[in-house]
Amino acid sequence: MLLYLIISAGVAVGLFLLFGIRAKELSNDIAQLARRPPTAKEIITGEVGNFFTKRIRAYFKDLKDVLELSGRENQYRTYCRLSILFAAAGTLISLALNNLFLAPVLTLLGLLAPMLTARILVIRYRKEQNAEIATGLSIVTSSYLRTKNLLYSVKENLEYIHEPVKSVFRRFLAQNEFLTSNIERSLMDIEDIVKNDVWKEWCEAMILCQHDRTKADMLDPIINKLRNMDSVQTELDAMLYKPIGVFMTMLVLVLINFPILFFLNREWFNILIYSNPGKLAVTITFAVLLYSLFALIRAIRPLEYKR
Repeated sequence: MLLYLIISAGVAVGLFLLFGIRAKELSNDIAQLARRPPTAKEIITGEVGNFFTKRIRAYFKDLKDVLELSGRENQYRTYCRLSILFAAAGTLISLALNNLFLAPVLTLLGLLAPMLTARILVIRYRKEQNAEIATGLSIVTSSYLRTKNLLYSVKENLEYIHEPVKSVFRRFLAQNEFLTSNIERSLMDIEDIVKNDVWKEWCEAMILCQHDRTKADMLDPIINKLRNMDSVQTELDAMLYKPIGVFMTMLVLVLINFPILFFLNREWFNILIYSNPGKLAVTITFAVLLYSLFALIRAIRPLEYKR
């Protein structure tokens, strides 16, 4: 098996050298997929690339958007290179096992692994952000309804607000203290920093309050939306806790079966790895695991209010 893996790696390196392909240039070309504008012919015909090309381009564009959401857009090329590396590793492992059925599944899994990791990190970031938005806006709004002074309300409660909302309010205060005294302009500036529709609605309502303080009645319904979303998110996380635990347990059990069979029953292991029915069974198993990972990520996405 190790010999096959070395031979496969050698063949891959040989092909790269034969055709003059450099890994860095290949990763840069793939990174361009997310930015390549469609040609005039593609716009007229409505066919922007074939199905495979469109899917690959959509994948890398999605990866770039996900990284931008979490403030890690400078890591985009690194994730592209990792995708190439993991996809090549998946192909080589399949060739080493002489399992052509498994090659597409492991290659796709390797290609998408960085995006899945980035999505999980962003989901965690968005949940923390939503929780802090609910807390921060609630205490600032309560103080504003009491004082009718937004700057004072933010200053008074800044120490009780956590990141990433705290840095946004700190920027709001700095702009009003050192750059401009126009609160509306400062609110418009921070409105687009946080990617959250309720945050935008709160900023717009607060801008209206600067013209007419009687508009402050608009703020309570917005805060209630955040509280309701936070309550539903907590209940949903509690409901998903057990299924996610069961899924992770089954994932570990499925993967650990291979070394267990290798040490306990070599004959069954050889049938599973080297016979055609066994290869097909392994391929189906990994395909189901890949589909399950996507379903899991869809299930744990944070709830967000959309206008």
